[in-house]
Amino acid sequence: MRAMMVGVVGFGLAGCVGVGVERAPAVPVATVQTQALPPVGAAPAPATATPAGPAPAAPAFTPMTPQDIPGEWTTSDRQGSTQCRLTLGPVPRGSGPARAETQGCGSDELVRVAGWQSRGVDIMLVDARGAPLILLRPASRNRYEGTGLSREAFTITR
Repeated sequence: MRAMMVGVVGFGLAGCVGVGVERAPAVPVATVQTQALPPVGAAPAPATATPAGPAPAAPAFTPMTPQDIPGEWTTSDRQGSTQCRLTLGPVPRGSGPARAETQGCGSDELVRVAGWQSRGVDIMLVDARGAPLILLRPASRNRYEGTGLSREAFTITR
């Protein structure tokens, strides 16, 4: 049976040779450079490749740590037309947001601020249930900028 299948397959393929198939023209192949490999256990040769680009630049400032953030801040919209006080409490020992409160703020989002959390170098202002209200990113050592859920722009400084 096996010999019969091999014969049928071979016969079927033999019928395909030369039917509607054209040979592609020869294409020149680039020269390949070869080099002998170092002996096993030998130190590798120094790399000759150069980096793809310049090394990343150091940040213009050192972002604050969560322990640096608590305290009094002034918050305003991007134009600086509305200012109020934002007090960020100390980082709690357990999990969850730290306390926060605002005074004299007119923005709906700032009025609802009840806490804050550090998200890497960012600050997330949250409501009493811990839901995010405003995400602030560091712009300089004592300045954060960001937007609220309503896409209103905010800045906090001290």
